[in-house]
Amino acid sequence: MPLATDRDSYYDQPFVASKLTRRYTSHWLKTAIRTQLAGKTGIEVIEFGGGNSCFFQELVDSLPISRYEVADLNAKSLQLFEQRAREVSSVRTAAHRVNLLTETPALPPADVVFSVGLIEHFDRDGTREVARRHFSCVKDGGIVIITAPTPTWLYRSTRGAAERIGVWKFPDERPLSPQELLACGEGLGSPLLSSTLWPLVLTQQAVVWRAHTA
Repeated sequence: MPLATDRDSYYDQPFVASKLTRRYTSHWLKTAIRTQLAGKTGIEVIEFGGGNSCFFQELVDSLPISRYEVADLNAKSLQLFEQRAREVSSVRTAAHRVNLLTETPALPPADVVFSVGLIEHFDRDGTREVARRHFSCVKDGGIVIITAPTPTWLYRSTRGAAERIGVWKFPDERPLSPQELLACGEGLGSPLLSSTLWPLVLTQQAVVWRAHTA
């Protein structure tokens, strides 16, 4: 079994490539949300694995968001999010310490539930379990967005180089095929978009689903 990612260390000193990719991912997320919820105001968002969310500020600056809550297991990351959220008084915010592998956050459903770089840190069963919890927290007809690394030639070569020089920080990261990621929403939502985010270099597969109505 691979070692778990040291999250405290990561938040103290993020992987260098992360700093270069966040702007692109933020832009992709806000475009997807704006497109799928066109015309909606008072958007409510839940971010899984969102402690110290690097997307919070740009999303609330760009979209009519009224509520933004995060659920994460890492205490340090939640404290960092709370510090950042205090500067945005126009949005209702909250941080919840939750083990998403074993429990679903007891939160009012949101229009958007998303995660970036979360579900790949589990085995196949854990990945599917955590992914499907997203749908338990979204409103009927709302959207679920999940991105996870996918093993393109570019991902494999970049990760291999990082491992060889000793700067890779994610020993438990398990890249997912597009088919595995799409299967996570079977019976729970209709896929609206599935894209490979090549500009990230450590390529991610991103899927947007429309949650089924009850």
